[in-house]
This record gives sequence, C-alpha cells and structure tokens, in this order.
Amino acid sequence: MDNLAEFYGLIRNEAYAAVRPQPIEGQPDVLTIVVPEGFELKEFDLEQYAANPRLASGRFTFTRVQSFLDYIAEIGSTERRIFATEQGAMTCFFDAHGALPGWHQHLAEFVPTETPSWKSWVAASGRWFTQAEFAEFLEDRITEIAKPDGATLHTIATTLKVKTNIDFQSGISIHSGQVQLVYQEQVDAGAGAKGDIAIPEALTLVLTPYEGGEPYQAEARFRFRANGGKATFQYHLGDEITRIQREEATRLATVVDEKFGPVLFGAKR
Repeated sequence: MDNLAEFYGLIRNEAYAAVRPQPIEGQPDVLTIVVPEGFELKEFDLEQYAANPRLASGRFTFTRVQSFLDYIAEIGSTERRIFATEQGAMTCFFDAHGALPGWHQHLAEFVPTETPSWKSWVAASGRWFTQAEFAEFLEDRITEIAKPDGATLHTIATTLKVKTNIDFQSGISIHSGQVQLVYQEQVDAGAGAKGDIAIPEALTLVLTPYEGGEPYQAEARFRFRANGGKATFQYHLGDEITRIQREEATRLATVVDEKFGPVLFGAKR
C-alpha cells in the first residue's frame, strides 16, 4: 500500500512538472506550457509586454477648448465623431464607427469649468436674503451688475447695511421702473425719521458662465417682502440660466465644428 501511494505521488509530481510553465532560456518574461490533449487551451495575451499597444485607447479630459482642439489636431483621425451637450461639454471619439465598426475606446472630452461669479449668481437665484445678507451680496458682486449703475447699487447696499434698526412698511411703484421701499427708522422709543430706498424691479447682469468663455447679459427679476417690520430680498434668473448655457454651448460647438466638424448634439449610449 505504501509503495502504491508512493507510485501515485511520483506520477502526480511528474504530471505537474510536465504542465508547469517554463521560462525560455534568455527570455525570462516569455513562458512555455505543455497542454495535454483534451485539456482546455488558454490564450495568454502578451500585448502588455510589447513596446506599443495594438490600438490607441484612453479617456482624456480637457477644461479649456483650445487644449481640446490641440489634442484633436495632434491625434488626427478620419474616423472621429464629435458629440456635444446643451451644457457646453463635448466628446470626440477617434475610433468611432466609419466605413467599418469602431471600438469607441479612444476619446477626448471637453468639460467647461464654471466661473466663480456664475456659480454664485446661479446658486443664490431664488433664495431669500435678510437685509444684511443682501447688502453684503450686492457689495461682493457689484462689478457684475450693469444696471442699475454701481453708484445706485452702492447706495442701496450701504443704506441696508447701516440702517439695521428700521421698520419696513410697504413698497410704492414709481414710473422709473423702481420701487420705493418705505421705512421708519427707530431713533428713540417714540418716533423716528422716515425715509425710502429705491429698489429696482430688475437687475441686468453681465456673466461669463465658463472659464475662457464669452460674457452674456442676463435679466434677474427683483423681489422683496416687508413683513413684521423686516424686509427680505430675492432675485430670480429663471430661464436665463438655460438660455445662456445653450448659447455658450452653441458658440463652443461652432468653434470646434469650423476646424474638425461636424459636431453633433447628442451622446453615445
């Protein structure tokens, strides 16, 4: 019995040795293997050891449209396809479907970077500000407001910032397109000085949505509430956000289309 077990062990070891991968002399990275008849044959792809891959592949992302254009020019492909979105992003496939099916594995993306000013205005659109918050917001963003002029806005912001102990009463519309927000300043316990603040009904903004992009005018509706002697303020960009994004997306797509068109609005699924 012991001799039989030893015999089986010897056969097993010899079998393992026969199929164990063996390096080729002088080429330690290349292996040979004996596959007995009836065993499954497996392929070993040695592309990873080659100096260059068989096909170009990879996903490259750019944040400036000129860099995107430069890369397309460098690669140069007759089988490329460029897709664009309504938000300004673009994708170029260098191995797309052409006369023959393509792999769609080598691509360059352009993803526009939103400017800090655009993000601030968009994020705060529709938000209600307290008196002090609104004053600070106007002061921080005054250079991006075309109408009313900076002096008028500075007066509004300063008045709101300084006159914190006031009771707002109501708004009176006037012919200039502004609203007079009437207030009573609490000078003492009995009475105080009355005044008003000219509040525009709309703001005309000049905003650049993406870094390195073009500026656009946007109309922001202006609102306020006087409740319990306190006033809150709001502006609303509404459809202006989508309009500006689409106009800038069209402009960017036209720039790329003129050099490497056509640019298709859509996406690969």
